[in-house]
Amino acid sequence: MRPAEFDRQQVLVKAMNCFWKQGYQAASMAVLLEAMGISRSSFYNSFGDKRSLFQDCVALYAQSAVQLFTVIAQQYHGIDALRQFLLLTLTNEQAIPLKQGCLLVSSVSELSGVDDELRAQVMREFDAVKAAWLVELNKDQLSLDAHQAVEWVFSLLLGWRLQSQAGSSPEVLNQQINWSLDQLKKSQ
Repeated sequence: MRPAEFDRQQVLVKAMNCFWKQGYQAASMAVLLEAMGISRSSFYNSFGDKRSLFQDCVALYAQSAVQLFTVIAQQYHGIDALRQFLLLTLTNEQAIPLKQGCLLVSSVSELSGVDDELRAQVMREFDAVKAAWLVELNKDQLSLDAHQAVEWVFSLLLGWRLQSQAGSSPEVLNQQINWSLDQLKKSQ
């Protein structure tokens, strides 16, 4: 087998963006190969198949979200770190195309009842993101269970992602995020 003649990480990011825009099922091999800029043989030699590539892409997406949250948590703490993460990822058009939504949220919806194994992997990736949130929320002295608070914010995130895709303005999302996290902060 010849060595890959491309940067695997860069090509993986291109594939992730393709799945993010198209969805798992709509991203045909032809669409993926064009987006990735590699040949079919290079694809199969490097990634195996579409399913394996998708698994690598959702893992990369979740790792990126955790890394972003970790950077934010170096400057903000507890609920404030979570607030800044949500504001950045849900209301900042320069950071993330808002209408594109979230790869993990879209994938759970798309794969539910279609491919339970892939859907379960996407949920495990969500768990990694929620675990990072939990570490931060445990720094605050909440009067409620931090795990329940994370699950509550996660439920809100799902709705906010759908709202952003439906066209809610960043201002509306900003108000909802701030109001919701203010309620959580009152439990300190």
